[in-house]
Amino acid sequence: MLPLYSTMKRFNGTKDSWSFKVNSYYNEHNPKNQGRWEMRHIFPTGFELVLLKEELVTEFQTLPPSDAPICFRQAVIGLGSQCALEYCEKNIPSDVYHSFRDVIAEYYWKTPDTWRQHIMTTQDHFGAGAQTRLAEATTGGSKKRFTIAPASTVADTVISHHHAKTQKSSLKCLDLARYYNFEPSSGASPLEPLKESRNRAGFRVPDAVDPEVTQSQKGRRRLVVAMIQREGSRRIINDQELVEGLAIAGFRVKWITFDHGCGIAETAYLLRDVHVLASPHGNAIGTSIFMPTTNPVPTLISLDPSKYSEPWFINTATVLGHRFLSAACGPHGYADEATKARCPYYKDLAGAHKGLGIWGTKIVLGLSDELAQSYRDKVAQGNLTEEALQEFRDYVASNAEAQQLAKEELDIMIGPELPMTVVKKYDAEIIWFFLEVFWRDVPRYADVPRVVALVQELQKDQEREQVVAITGGGGGVFTPEPKYKQYLDYIRRNRACGVKEFCRPVLQRNVIARSRAFGIHSIDDPARWGQPEDGSEVNFEGLEESRSNWSMA
Repeated sequence: MLPLYSTMKRFNGTKDSWSFKVNSYYNEHNPKNQGRWEMRHIFPTGFELVLLKEELVTEFQTLPPSDAPICFRQAVIGLGSQCALEYCEKNIPSDVYHSFRDVIAEYYWKTPDTWRQHIMTTQDHFGAGAQTRLAEATTGGSKKRFTIAPASTVADTVISHHHAKTQKSSLKCLDLARYYNFEPSSGASPLEPLKESRNRAGFRVPDAVDPEVTQSQKGRRRLVVAMIQREGSRRIINDQELVEGLAIAGFRVKWITFDHGCGIAETAYLLRDVHVLASPHGNAIGTSIFMPTTNPVPTLISLDPSKYSEPWFINTATVLGHRFLSAACGPHGYADEATKARCPYYKDLAGAHKGLGIWGTKIVLGLSDELAQSYRDKVAQGNLTEEALQEFRDYVASNAEAQQLAKEELDIMIGPELPMTVVKKYDAEIIWFFLEVFWRDVPRYADVPRVVALVQELQKDQEREQVVAITGGGGGVFTPEPKYKQYLDYIRRNRACGVKEFCRPVLQRNVIARSRAFGIHSIDDPARWGQPEDGSEVNFEGLEESRSNWSMA
C-alpha cells in the first residue's frame, strides 16, 4: 500500500482516483490467501479494477465491464522502485509514512461516532457472533451501511459470498486484546486484565483524556507497551510472564494477537497510543507504522531467538524514525548462569518435522557414512534427483538402526549447540538453509528482566524528551525542533539501533545517503519531490562522523 500511496502523493492523486490491480502477488488468486485491501480511507469515492472475480475481496474493488473499454483522462503506470530495502532504487519519504497513518486516523477517528459506525458495520458484515470489548465499551450511534456505487453491484454479491467462506472477523483482535494498568488507580491488581476505558475509545491521542495524566504530569506519564503474540511460528512461550513483569514495573501494557484476523482500522486502533512495541521479528512488527510519530520517539523491541536475527524491519523502522532494539533469548552464547536459566533450550520437534516437509524435503538423515558420501556427491554434482532421494529414504525406512540414527541426528540438528557434525556429514548448504528457517520460526522465551530494564531506560529517555519538547532545547525559551531531530540525536549517541551486524548499512542508506527518507520534499511540494528541503542539511551534521558507533551493545 505504501508505494501506491507514495505514488499518489507524488502525482497528485485524489479521493476520486482509481487503481488497477494488474496481477496477483504469488498465489493470492487463491481466495484463502487473499488479504482485505481496505482502501476506502485513501479512495473514498474511487475504485480498484481487478481482472478476476476471485480477486474481489472488498467493496472497493470491481470488475471492468466486459462489453466496453474504460477511459481515463490520465494514468500513472507503475509505482516506481521505492521502498526502505536495499534493492529499491528510491526510498519512500518519511513524511509519506506519517501521512498514511494520519489519513487512517482522520478517516476512522475524526469523531467517536465514525469509529463506532465502523465497528457496527463490521459487526453486521461478519454476523452477530463478532462481539468486541470495544463495542461493549461504546454506545450510541445509528446502524447503517456504507453506500456503494452502482458500478460495483455485481462485485458486491461476489464479495459477500467470498467473505462468508474465507474471511476471519477483523474485530477478533480487538476482542482478544488485554489491557493492564490502563484504568485509574482503584486498588485493583495490576495483573488483572482490563477492558479499554470508555473515555479512551475513539480518541486518536488517548493520553489527552486519560484521568491519570495532567499537563503538569506529562513528563512522567507511564509508557504504553504493546506485546504482540504469535500463535503459530515464533510464539513467545512466556508471554504472560513478560506482560506481568512490565505491568508490575508500572507500565501500561497491551497484549495483542493478529492471528485471528485484524483489518487496517483495527490494527491502527490498537497501535495508536503505543510507545514501545515488543514482538517477534516479522510482519506484525511492521504495524509500528501506526504508532504515534513523536514524543517519545517510538521504539521497537524484537524478541529474537539467540541463533537468528535479520534486518528486514530494521529498514522500515529507520525510515519511520523508530528506534530498533533486539532482545535475544536462547541457548547460544549465554552471558551468565542467570541468563541461561531465563532462556532455556526449547526442543521444537513438531516444528522440525513440519519444516522438513516444507523446506527440508531434500534432507535425508540416518544414512551410513558410505551413503552419506554418495548423498554429498550427488548434491555437489547436481544429481540429487527425486529418484535418488527416494532410494535414500527407502534405505532409512527399511533399516531400524538407520531410523534410530535419524532421530539422534535430528536431535543434534535442532539442539542447543551448532550441529557441525550433521552439517559436515551431509551438505552444509542444504542443512543451513533448513536451520535458518527453523531458527527463525522456532518458539522462543522472552528475557523478561532484560526487556523490563530496556523499557525502564526508555521511560527515562521519554522524560528527557519531554523536557526538550517543552523548552525546545533553548534553555527555557521555546524553540520548536524539526520533527526528526530527536531521532537523529539518538543515532549520534549510538542509541537508535541494537543489532550490531545490520545497523550501520541500514542507517547509512536510509538516513545519510542520497537515498535517505528524511529531510526531502514530498507531500508538501510534489514539484520538488525527492529534493532536499531548504535548511534540512544542518540536522544531519555529524552523522557521518558517528558512523563507527552505529550499533548498540
